[in-house]
This record gives sequence, structure tokens and C-alpha cells, in this order.
Amino acid sequence: MTKIAASGRLGLVGTMEPTTLSAIASMEQRGIVARVRNAADKRKINIFLTPYGHELKRKLLPIGIEVGDIAKTGISRREADLQIALLGELQTNLEAAIRSLSPEEPDAKPGRRRREDRGVAGITHEAGD
Repeated sequence: MTKIAASGRLGLVGTMEPTTLSAIASMEQRGIVARVRNAADKRKINIFLTPYGHELKRKLLPIGIEVGDIAKTGISRREADLQIALLGELQTNLEAAIRSLSPEEPDAKPGRRRREDRGVAGITHEAGD
């Protein structure tokens, strides 16, 4: 069985823990992965591909690689790497902005805007913008 890293955040996919846990539970129900308690550290649970999961990987991985190759047609490796890095930075910025937005009651502190009055990263959009 192939071990899958599932602790914390899956950086390449960009999912956070609750989403990752839901995805793993769904994959387990479908017979794609199996959870196995770590023998050395009982607090940890290792996730392994099942034979069915390996078969899906064998079929789907080449398709994913082909889609990526099509998307990068006419783009140098350096440009593609830069684009991926930039998209990662954009995602990080948006995640930070989302975390900074907390629902506020209408009678919140004076001078504070309610969540629905703010744009991304707290930028307010005026009428006519």
C-alpha cells in the first residue's frame, strides 16, 4: 500500500484540515483508501491506497499529467513554475483575507464595518466603482 501524507494542510491541493478529513472519509467509504493506526505512535493514523485506489491512480494520473501538459503548451518551464508560484501567493493572500473577515454584529464597535459592507481584504467598494 502507498502511504498518503494527510497531516495538516495538503500544500499542493490547497485544502485545509476539515476539507482534507472529509475527502479522506469519502475516499475511505468508496474503498480508495484505508486508515491504519500507526504502530509506533498510536496517536497517528496512516492513510494508504487500497488496491482499488492504486488502480485509479494508475488510470487517472496520466490523464492529470496530460491536462497539465496541454495547459502549459507554449509556456516555458520557468514561466510555468513562476505562474504556479504566483497562484500560490494569490491563494495565500486570499486565505489570509478570508481569515481576517469575522462576522460582526450590526451594533459592533463604532467605525467598524459589518462583514457584508467589506470587500476582499477589507477593501470597501463605493457606489459607482
